[in-house]
Amino acid sequence: MNEPIAYGIDFGTTNSSIAVAYRDRVEPLGPLTDPGVESKLYLDSTGQRLVGDEAVQQYLLGFDSTQNRLMSWLKSELATPGLRTQRWTPGEYWEMEDLVGFIIRDLKNRADAHLGANVERVVIGHPVVFQGVEGEDASELQRLAMSRLKKAASFRRGGFREVLLMDEPTAALRHADLIPGTNVALDFGGGTFDVSVVQYRTEADDLIPDVLATHGIYIGGEEFDGYVFDLALRDRLGFADLRWGDSIEQARTTAGMLHLVRDANALNRLSGYIHRNRRSGLRILERIVKNGQSYTLSKKVEDAKKKLSRRTTAPISLVRQASLININENCSRTDFEREIADDVDQVFDVVQIALEDAGMVSSEVDRVILTGGSSQISLFRKRASSGFRQSKIDLESSASRVSLGLAERARECWA
Repeated sequence: MNEPIAYGIDFGTTNSSIAVAYRDRVEPLGPLTDPGVESKLYLDSTGQRLVGDEAVQQYLLGFDSTQNRLMSWLKSELATPGLRTQRWTPGEYWEMEDLVGFIIRDLKNRADAHLGANVERVVIGHPVVFQGVEGEDASELQRLAMSRLKKAASFRRGGFREVLLMDEPTAALRHADLIPGTNVALDFGGGTFDVSVVQYRTEADDLIPDVLATHGIYIGGEEFDGYVFDLALRDRLGFADLRWGDSIEQARTTAGMLHLVRDANALNRLSGYIHRNRRSGLRILERIVKNGQSYTLSKKVEDAKKKLSRRTTAPISLVRQASLININENCSRTDFEREIADDVDQVFDVVQIALEDAGMVSSEVDRVILTGGSSQISLFRKRASSGFRQSKIDLESSASRVSLGLAERARECWA
């Protein structure tokens, strides 16, 4: 009864989470479940593979950039046909499912070590619509992404002999705390927003779910990090001095900043801007990169965004006197909410579409579940409360609710 039988894995755009299923219950696995592990992968020519924060730290050591790589946002590329990565041996490649498999295998290894077990069954979550799934080939691209995700978890790659998939917002609604009636899950993560409308009916002593509608859109928390960067740091770091379309602009997000660190052409252009204008704030950006503070700054921006869910202003401070770095800026919630307002409007347009597909209006919803890291954002919560005035809204939902729901589905399948 106490032997683990399966895992639930929420493979996310920015973070991934894993929970465990037993025959009689599901449980979180401490920090492996919440906050989870960053979905970043480091590879080098010696065969070293690292996942999460360790991947970033190894990458930032600054070894020969031709002999190592840091990959992030792999989930967003699952629907891209023909995408693969050159290995260091000529003519050899990693397929997308290999790269995702490295992350899934790492999650499995960490969880197995925590439990002292070897678990070989898993239910893995997926977005309602993968990024890039659109146009005439939408159905084919969705199938491609689903197939890649399942292959990534397979025994040869991810280490699992039995693999099932389930959409993420529906997984968020598979919990013992649910009640009969219509439940809506709003799953707002780092790269996507998904909504699911599920009707729970009672049969004997069991709650039986009927999925009425699902929908999704490519809006998430990492882009919101960029808005905080723009508000607090764009002027301070001289971004107005960049030519229109320069890739250095992408350093406003964590992924863009990490790319800049190893982009020799971009760094040469950065030096050129500074040479032409010695007073440009870009000189501070150059110091941040050269002194290994780029990832630290990006995490401080992300932390400021999170603080704005609880406070009206949030500081961004990075002081390294020996490196002539002295950043002390603030971002206000008012300005932040103004910047994200259009995106939040689009998110709730998607909610409305899902309700229409389910053949109902918001007043007929009994309960609303908020999950995913970006569901903590104050404006999102206010819009959810105003849009579902007659519903019970679970404002205490865990960011790990999806992985726990996936584990519950695994328990139902294999107990």
